[in-house]
Amino acid sequence: IGPLGYPQSGKFFADDRGARTEITVLPLTELPGGLELR
Repeated sequence: IGPLGYPQSGKFFADDRGARTEITVLPLTELPGGLELR
């Protein structure tokens, strides 16, 4: 659990990105070589 009470995983980070982090991470991890697209 992060300092702000959010789980620190691939989907969420305890910062101001919030839901935008979840939306960004999911498609990248589902695509082959998705991290290279960033």
